[in-house]
Amino acid sequence: MQPRFIYTPDFEKKIETALSTERLDSYREALGPGCTFDKVIRLYNANTALSEALLGPIQAMEISVRNSICQQISKEHGNDWYLSNSMNLEEKSYRLIEKVYKDYRNKPQFADPKKLEAKIVSELTLGFWSNLFKSCYEDPLWRKCLRNAFPHVGGALLRNDVFAILDKIRRLRNRIGHHEQIILYNLEERYNNIIDIISWVSPITAIWLSHHNRFYDVRNQYKEEIAMVNIEINSAF
Repeated sequence: MQPRFIYTPDFEKKIETALSTERLDSYREALGPGCTFDKVIRLYNANTALSEALLGPIQAMEISVRNSICQQISKEHGNDWYLSNSMNLEEKSYRLIEKVYKDYRNKPQFADPKKLEAKIVSELTLGFWSNLFKSCYEDPLWRKCLRNAFPHVGGALLRNDVFAILDKIRRLRNRIGHHEQIILYNLEERYNNIIDIISWVSPITAIWLSHHNRFYDVRNQYKEEIAMVNIEINSAF
């Protein structure tokens, strides 16, 4: 276990200057009036550690879900689905595919259509994949193919439920990516969302991830810091 870091007034000033008062103030607001710098930075460290611990599960979720989605799209629209807008995507979504395709179509390493498709899939954002479950795609995508992307759900599954979960995870991912505060939210619920949606695609992958990731270990390591604030159960980002 690491020894406690000692903060001198000069250290505190220099750290606050580097991280910015505006950023640390969000942690002061969470702790309430009169909180010490030591408590603020402990909460900040806990937030950083929890963000790091969630990135691995989010990565596995994004990769497994988008691969499963792509498999179903390819079955319905062909392996070259990205060459035409046969899915009747919204303009913003299709423009994103076009941009990625144009960026890589003439590069020698992607001359093989399978490699090009894999590159396109990997470059498309989580927002792109989650938007495929919006209400406008109920008939053209969900009913025809995308509901089959989750073969192990074990019961009825609604399109809007998938969209809601993916959108929550997307927003969590974005907050982590922009180094924002996440500690005030119900991270256990978000983590369980991640494991659940992976299990709908691949139960074995969900078991593997549950065994190897560090989320609960990190949460327990920082339980004192987490207890300093009121977690907003079921709140949205």
